[in-house]
Amino acid sequence: SINCFNETNLKKVFYFQVNHCRVLKFSSGEVINYMSRDSINITWLAFCLPLLVSLPIEILIVLVLLYWQVGISFLAGIALCILCIPINQFLVARILDLNQKYSKCRDERVNMVTEILTGIKTVKLGALERFFMSKVSAIQSAEVRNISKLKFLGIVDLTGIALLK
Repeated sequence: SINCFNETNLKKVFYFQVNHCRVLKFSSGEVINYMSRDSINITWLAFCLPLLVSLPIEILIVLVLLYWQVGISFLAGIALCILCIPINQFLVARILDLNQKYSKCRDERVNMVTEILTGIKTVKLGALERFFMSKVSAIQSAEVRNISKLKFLGIVDLTGIALLK
């Protein structure tokens, strides 16, 4: 576990930089979304970087061991894996598309909540709570739909990987 390199510390650093730069061309929802995504990506990079070195070596060792166990028929398994690459590419493209839709919904929700909190006096004095709650609920339901589709595609992708093993 890397203690000093976690998501919370990265968010603090990004928030400090964004707060001092006063980036005006992005809304607060977009900035929060970008910070969250960047910190997650940097965190994942720290955990996945060693795999770039170890995976080719592991694959080579597994192929040699398979050849020793089953002979030339191990090529059929490799052919099946290669045939599954287009399916995986389709799933990844759909996941990326749904991820963008989810990010847009999240941006919209964060912007709406920020606006509501900024003008909370006006909302309370005008008795507009139900109106804004319905708007935020509609955005949240779209967000939840995108999340459920993302999770379903993730399960389908993992199921395909499990079937190949």
